[in-house]
Amino acid sequence: MSSIHDLAAAAVAGTASSSHGEDGSGATKRRGAFIVLEGLDRSGKTTQVKLLEQRFVEEGRPAKVMRFPDRTTAIGQMIDGYLKSHVDLDDHAIHLLFSANRWESA
Repeated sequence: MSSIHDLAAAAVAGTASSSHGEDGSGATKRRGAFIVLEGLDRSGKTTQVKLLEQRFVEEGRPAKVMRFPDRTTAIGQMIDGYLKSHVDLDDHAIHLLFSANRWESA
C-alpha cells in the first residue's frame, strides 16, 4: 500500500505542461491533478484526504477538497433523503441526481 506522501508525489509529478497561455506567449502553465479516493464507509478516506490536503498546503500548492454527494445543495438534499430511505426514487432518477450533483460543483 502506498503512503500518503507517495500519493502526493505521484499526483503532482508531471503536472506542468507546455501550452499557449491566453496571451499566446507559450508560457508553461501548471495543470492541476484530480485525485479521487474511493472506499467503504469508515475506511479512512476523510483522514487520507486531510493528510493529502495538508501536504499540498505545506508545499505551497493550492488544493480544493470536494465531497459527493454534496448535501448542501437542493439536489444533494434530495439524494440525502434517498440515502436515508426517506424518499423512494427510481434507479435512473437517483443516478441522474448524482450526476447533476457533481456538475453543481464544476
